[in-house]
Amino acid sequence: MSIDVENSSNNYNLEIATQAVESLVHILSAASVVDKLEGLTRNERDVIAKYIGEWIYALPRIEYVEGMIEIIGENVKNRITSVIFNFSDRWLEELMIDVTRFLAGESSYLLGQDVDQLSENIIEFLHAFGIEKNIIEQFLVEEPIRKTRILCSILAVTLIISTVSEKLWSMRFQ
Repeated sequence: MSIDVENSSNNYNLEIATQAVESLVHILSAASVVDKLEGLTRNERDVIAKYIGEWIYALPRIEYVEGMIEIIGENVKNRITSVIFNFSDRWLEELMIDVTRFLAGESSYLLGQDVDQLSENIIEFLHAFGIEKNIIEQFLVEEPIRKTRILCSILAVTLIISTVSEKLWSMRFQ
């Protein structure tokens, strides 16, 4: 079972979403260096979660599949601040803007090749968090547009989960 979760403001704006992505990527870039050098405080992790939340809120809609949070939560092995070193800021920014545009229904993504490339990029990013292909595939469907919408949702869930400390995450779901 899946449900569509719409942006409650119904005021989707690509410019606002793009600004949220740009801010998030800058915060992640700086935070990853701080985390590597001295570790992050709870407040610093909260700032990252706030910016991820702002991006998710700027999304026009996401498709949630029942059990996604629990299963993805059990399988995220790496924090966002360690994963980001594997990707350039530009690549990450483009990925997140592409996700935003896709979810907004921009017609260029409905033509096929862009959808396939976006799906591949999301899966590559999810693998960096330690999420195995078989875990991802249990949520997916054959139809390419819906499959990509679900991948976008898994990405959003993964980003939030990867900012929460492992100890806090496991305590929340016990």
